[in-house]
Amino acid sequence: MFADLYRDARAATAAAATDLAEYELASEAAFVAQVEAAQDALVAGVVRGAPERIRAASAAGQDHVSLLDWVGPEKFNPAGDGGPPREADLCYLFLVKGPREPDHVTGCLPRLRRELAPFRVRHEWNQSTNLNSVVCSWS
Repeated sequence: MFADLYRDARAATAAAATDLAEYELASEAAFVAQVEAAQDALVAGVVRGAPERIRAASAAGQDHVSLLDWVGPEKFNPAGDGGPPREADLCYLFLVKGPREPDHVTGCLPRLRRELAPFRVRHEWNQSTNLNSVVCSWS
């Protein structure tokens, strides 16, 4: 009696583990796709607005300009509709810097550096105000 129950329990556990592993792989792939799409939209927006900001700052005698600012855990709305962020939207910091321990997702800061070369691009954080910025400099 217990031998049959044992065999059935092991088979059911193996089937459930296979279903869970397939679900985790599918949900991880969907998450990576969501992050990459949001990063594409974020990079495109920053790159599109960079020339105007750089020209204005250099005309004012500055040697750097902020291309993107956000406070703390503020979320990026990839729809760009000006509406409030949705639950599925991702934090700017996560999109720019990436996770603390990157597995399949990295931040888009290296991509911004490549796209805006020869300008220097860096992330700055003001600890007292919690203001984060992507700053472009040329001196």
